[in-house]
Amino acid sequence: MRERFFKIVFILLTLEGLMFDFLVYMNLQLFPLDVNLVDQTLQNIKVAFAFFMAINGFLTFFSIDDIDIFSKYITRYLIVGFVALPAYTTMGLVVASDFVYVNFYFWFPALMYLMHMTSISFMFNKMGEIHGTKRLKFASYLIATQFLSPIGVIMAYSGMKTMLRSSEQASKHAAFKVEGLPAGVNAIVIIGGKTYEFNETLHIPLYSYTESWHALDINSPYGVYKPDLSWGYVTPGDVITLKYTLVKNSETFLSPRSRSISKPLLTTWDTKVWLNKKIGTYTVLKYLGEGGYGYVLSAKSSNDELVAIRIFKLFSENLTEFFAKLGEEAMSLVNLSDHPNIIKIYGFYVDSVALNKIINGDVSQYLINPPIMVMELMKDNLQDLLKDDNFYYSHIWEKVVYKAVADVSLALKYLHGHGYVYMDVKPSNIFLAKDKPNSPRYLLNVGFKLGDLGSALRVSSKINQLTLEYSPPEVFEGIAKPLLDIFALGMTIYVLLNRKADRPDLVEMNEAFDCYVKHDLNCVSLKISEAKTKLSSWQPNLPDEIENFVKRMLSPDPSTRPTAEEVFNYFSRLVGS
Repeated sequence: MRERFFKIVFILLTLEGLMFDFLVYMNLQLFPLDVNLVDQTLQNIKVAFAFFMAINGFLTFFSIDDIDIFSKYITRYLIVGFVALPAYTTMGLVVASDFVYVNFYFWFPALMYLMHMTSISFMFNKMGEIHGTKRLKFASYLIATQFLSPIGVIMAYSGMKTMLRSSEQASKHAAFKVEGLPAGVNAIVIIGGKTYEFNETLHIPLYSYTESWHALDINSPYGVYKPDLSWGYVTPGDVITLKYTLVKNSETFLSPRSRSISKPLLTTWDTKVWLNKKIGTYTVLKYLGEGGYGYVLSAKSSNDELVAIRIFKLFSENLTEFFAKLGEEAMSLVNLSDHPNIIKIYGFYVDSVALNKIINGDVSQYLINPPIMVMELMKDNLQDLLKDDNFYYSHIWEKVVYKAVADVSLALKYLHGHGYVYMDVKPSNIFLAKDKPNSPRYLLNVGFKLGDLGSALRVSSKINQLTLEYSPPEVFEGIAKPLLDIFALGMTIYVLLNRKADRPDLVEMNEAFDCYVKHDLNCVSLKISEAKTKLSSWQPNLPDEIENFVKRMLSPDPSTRPTAEEVFNYFSRLVGS
């Protein structure tokens, strides 16, 4: 059926070419034209037939699969058409040497024909280029001459017929391969109007001989990846390889946001609604960031003291129970934050009446009187330093990382000793105790603090948020344990020294998370096992002096990980050496 359709199209195109040549001959003979010898009615029929063939050619052209080529190059086609017309007109007039007998009613359809055949020429030239068919490219040149277009069309038909038959013998599928994308990041390709996401190889059926495709840039946690080929055409049997390169590093993947296992009660909330508004006795000044548990903003107290406030997110599951436990733990967390390596918490403020109204659907109460935690305002964190080439490439950066790890492990030792797990160790949650110095050499004189304790849980409590990139596989057991923090600190060390978080089990961890929220425990167990297998063979790029110790911190077997005290002792010795 497809071959018969093309046969009709090419027959029409050939007839057009023959009629054009014939009418040119009739109107521009090399000898003087005797008008009396030409019946005017017959002449009009010829002109009408040429006009009809030109219109018919346009219609058949628009039905060809490669119409996308025409739409992409329509401006070029029109320009060439208008350039070709005066060129052929001038040539014809010179040959005829008689302006009197030039018939306007002939040149109007001739213009359409010239534009049409020029477009057809471009189309076959492009198809020949895409499919590597020299016959089609040569045919396009013949068609471009206009007067040799019948021969060119016949040759093009022969080339297309061969391609059609070979495609019928080949598979009706095409394949796309992806190179250069990290594990867990999918390519996005639109093929024939349908969108496909895949990472390695995609086999798709084709429902027409030629389909257009378009590959999108990928905004991933790692950064922005661009393909070497962004668009083209695919036919059955083709194998197209897309090679992606990282063109822009991402900040978010180095310190990604925590994921909440429970579904938020308020899923869409613009933090701008709080700016310059009062929450209790505090005036909100600036939005600082967002975590798994809430939004962080800077604010000013009634006595002009600058503080940070965390507005807690509201979750649909066990919301009342969550804030009841928070109320019970509030004083303990405030007291724990007195440690010199932990950001100070000043207090928690939860209005139970307003909270009940929010639960019952009065969302306006979340704007007026949301549940908040007020804490010490810190300006800079390790994430900020990591993004700064001036600090990252300084000769003391490794020692700065060791100093930060020693300070944080001391804070973790304190928390673990009091029965708490921090649950969210990562670069963006490790703050400078003082303002960032102008020169890297002063960093060793700056202490480091662990971020606010809003995410901290009692040992053996149920986990309701996690940051996958910094969590060990056993996090899906759902129980808070101190050794989770040790793994997260090990990942933090790796990220700070490599500027990337390309752990080998990230795909399995993401899949395990998806299974976990769907309560598919068999799937979770399978993915955890796969993640542990990959993690156990990981050889992270680390300095020799810490490689073996950090590999213990990153062990999939929690029993082999060191304690926070052991981490402190090890890294404090390196700082002092």
